[in-house]
Amino acid sequence: MIKGKLKIGDEAYALQLLSNVHGEDPRRPIRELVENAKDAEATSIRVVINKRAADSYIMCRDDGRGMSLEALAKLPHDICHSIKRIEKKATGGVHGIGLLSFKTIGNRLRIVSRRVESPDTNAIEFQGLGSFEQIPVERPLDAPGTEVYIYGIDKEKKLLNAERLAEYLGQEFEDDLWENKFKLDIQQNGMRISVTRERIAVGTPMISGRRISTEWGDIVVNINYGGKMGVALTRRGITINRNLGNLPELEDDIWRSGKIGGSIRFDSINVSTDKKNPIRDSLFSTFIARMIELEPEIAEAIKKQEEVENEKSRERLHRYLARRLDEVLKDLRFGRIKALMQATKRAEQEEEAQIAEGVAFGGEGSTSAREKTGKQPVSRGHTKKSLRSIYGITFEHERFLEHAGHRSRFEAKFGTVYINTAHPDYARKVLKKRNDLEELDYYYKCAVKEIVLHEFEGAPPMDVLEKLLDIQLAIEKNPPSI
Repeated sequence: MIKGKLKIGDEAYALQLLSNVHGEDPRRPIRELVENAKDAEATSIRVVINKRAADSYIMCRDDGRGMSLEALAKLPHDICHSIKRIEKKATGGVHGIGLLSFKTIGNRLRIVSRRVESPDTNAIEFQGLGSFEQIPVERPLDAPGTEVYIYGIDKEKKLLNAERLAEYLGQEFEDDLWENKFKLDIQQNGMRISVTRERIAVGTPMISGRRISTEWGDIVVNINYGGKMGVALTRRGITINRNLGNLPELEDDIWRSGKIGGSIRFDSINVSTDKKNPIRDSLFSTFIARMIELEPEIAEAIKKQEEVENEKSRERLHRYLARRLDEVLKDLRFGRIKALMQATKRAEQEEEAQIAEGVAFGGEGSTSAREKTGKQPVSRGHTKKSLRSIYGITFEHERFLEHAGHRSRFEAKFGTVYINTAHPDYARKVLKKRNDLEELDYYYKCAVKEIVLHEFEGAPPMDVLEKLLDIQLAIEKNPPSI
């Protein structure tokens, strides 16, 4: 039976590292367990949280290489003399104290392991930082791998729950999870959370898998438009800095704009003791230089993506406002607008019939219906839909050079409200909008004006104004909202 006192190569150094590295976030020791499983070439890792047990615990199970009894017996003697570091293996750990981190959240550590190509399961248990001993195996593992238990965890620690752990570990191992190097599941009280690339992926890719060569190895760049945490710096799959915008060496505001996310991987970069910051050396200087070279490309990609997003947003607003106008105009029974709606419906039916005829005969479909109505269909797969509302109202933009003082005009033949993009109010309410409500409000007021002028053309001014208020108050009774 193996047992004894814990042997620490440099106890003062180990205790100092534990305090500096693992004392800040109670989830950090769980990261160490996942990191060790990854280093053991696991393809599947499961973290189980059990706060309902009499002796509450967190367990990490992996399907990696596993450890023999001899390897387990060496663990107490190799703390701060990391075998992985001595052999210069490409692993996430650098200090050899991950095993001790359990003491920051629990009082007892149990390791149960079965080595590849061995039928035997062995177990060892650490009582705090004092003693260790081999223990009987109550339940042999049915396949190679390792189970690590941390007992005596605080049941009230809110960070030690499935949702918080999934969020944290997803950020810490973002690169590895994105590249599908292993699967990670978090389980608690019958709930299972799969930390997948779909869960952690945020935003629209702008630069994907770009490799930038250096004399120390490649820098791998993945940057998205959008993202909550900014662009992270990672080393061997582990997050070193969660937001490059926090580095004073990167002065361009794009890193702190809140518009980009993703990760940049540089496995050769040297890191500080707590593995939270890069060391300022020649490798770091090269890294910063390459990032500065990327900045113009990122800025241009952001500009293009914003144009796309603005157009999508505008289409959503147009469709929404058209639906609200439909609801109000039905109740107010506007005759001329209703006639326009009926004419629009007939034109749409003609267009659909001609498109169907074109498909039947293998053609591309006729465009004569579109020419007749002036509609601009929007492609949706193999079908086309108009942005027009039931009442025949849609929106377009143009510059009114002849009547620059008019905010809008209405083309009854096409059922389209044209918004004057040259009017100062367009720039103030739309281009420089603080939120979508301001843009929606501007379109809505222009549309109401044009509909009333069309419906009551030639009527006394007082009647026109009354009808204008009818629509406005009817809409504002349940005002447009986002």
